[in-house]
Parts: sequence; C-alpha cells; structure tokens
Amino acid sequence: MAVLGTDEILIERGGTLYKAPVSDLPAGDGSGGAFSFCQVRNTDTTTDINVATAADIPFGGTTDATDDDYTLAASSITVNFEGIVNVQAHISQESADERTNVGIWITKNNTQMSGVGKSGYIRAASDHNDSSSHMSATFAVADGDVIRVRGERRGAGQAVAQTAGESQVTVERRGGASSNLSVSENLTAGFSSDIEAVGTISTGTYTPAIGDAQENIKSLTNGGAFTLAVPATNGPISIQVTNNASAGAITFASGYQKVGGDDLTTTDGHDFFIHIIRIGAFASVSVEALQ
Repeated sequence: MAVLGTDEILIERGGTLYKAPVSDLPAGDGSGGAFSFCQVRNTDTTTDINVATAADIPFGGTTDATDDDYTLAASSITVNFEGIVNVQAHISQESADERTNVGIWITKNNTQMSGVGKSGYIRAASDHNDSSSHMSATFAVADGDVIRVRGERRGAGQAVAQTAGESQVTVERRGGASSNLSVSENLTAGFSSDIEAVGTISTGTYTPAIGDAQENIKSLTNGGAFTLAVPATNGPISIQVTNNASAGAITFASGYQKVGGDDLTTTDGHDFFIHIIRIGAFASVSVEALQ
C-alpha cells in the first residue's frame, strides 16, 4: 500500500497509480477540467406531477447559485459549454390522497439519462402526507444541451404537488475546457480572445498578468510616465496602447533581456502594440507603432 505524505496525492495514469505532489492538481475540481455549478429550488406548488403520461417537472424558480455556464428556466437548465456534468435531482412532494408515488428521472434533450427514482410513496395516513424522490446521473454534454427532470405516476392516481422551496436540482460541471492542460493536445481550431481593458496608467509600475479575468490580449491608455514590469508567469502577452494628452515615457524594467521594435512616442492619439514573451528566467518585449 502506498503511504502518502500530507502534501501528496495519488494520480492515475494508464491504469497505474502514481504518487505526486498536491501542486500537480489541475485548476478546478481535480478532474482535469473546469468546474462550476448551479443549484435551483422550486416555487411551483400547484402543478400536478403525478401524471399518467411522463411530463417535465417545474423544479426551478429560486436560484441558489449559478454563473454564465448555465441558462435557467422553470423546468430546465441549459448548459453553455462542452464537457461532463453530474446532475442531482431531489423532488419533494405532498398529497392528501393515499398511496401516490411519483417516479422521476433525468433527461438531456428529452432523452433519458438516468434510472428512475421511486422513493416518493405517500401513505396519507398517520400524518404521512409528504415524501421525496431522488436521482443522479453523470454524462457528457455539448453547448446548448437542455437538462430536465421528468416525472410519471407509479402509484395511485390522485393529485401530487411539490412542497414550496423543497425540490432541488443541482448541475455540477465535472470537466471540459481547462486553462491548465497537462496532456498533449492536437488543436484543430482557432480560438478568439476577450480584450482586458486595463484603463489609464499614469504613474508607478504596471505588471501585466495572465489569470482569471486577466487576458493575454490587453488594452490601456498611456496617461503619464510609468514602468512596464516583466510578467510573473510564462506566456505571451500583447498590449494595445493609446496615448492621451498626458502621455509619458514608458520605461521597460531591467528584467527584459531584449527590447526591440519601434520607438514609443508621447504624442496624443498615437497607438502601439507592445508584445511580451516570458519563458522561465527570460523575457523580451517589442514595440510596433501603428501610425
């Protein structure tokens, strides 16, 4: 048996387990891909979910958590990415009638993706008037796929409604495009990039960075003399610089081994590209005048 230190993990590669430092974990949930999730709870308490013909359950209405990876509706969650998801569905139900039991399952684009949860039996005696059904599933999704929870009668035919705020559906992104790739990839498509608007720099030192909300492509306004430092991480960065009426001299920090290209001016309205590349202990910067 492998004995792990407090700063070690086990990583599986090709069916073999290897010890590795915790620092080898990729960004996100440790699965090698991006991580995010959404969680919603129901507001609908009037729809009869104990139906003879399977129908979608309106599980939404209250949003506990979400981000741009998901588009939420009353009876569906649309994913805005390609990857792997885990879906957890908990449908809380109540009825005054005996022996109802609503079975539930998870669908993607109206195709069943899970088994059927059938634990929602209601006796409707001795104050047993509520119950819940549960199901989970893990599967691949593409951008635009729609996740729903479907229900159907598995017991007596009387009306069953959801209990307010107690049904809950969670979609957890387990993998997909990652900013921390650790395997060889053969890319067959180009990728566009957002432009990070840095704002006006007029004094001190500006250190360009790559990270969350910090893009490889940036724009800034030269509003006064400042120093451009070497990025702290490896990679290429391109900055579009526009001079305003207060533009000052841009000084390149001593950490750049090579400075090349055109001269920077302080003329109002002049534009430039500044291209930076850092690889380990080495960094270079070049200037491209755009007028």
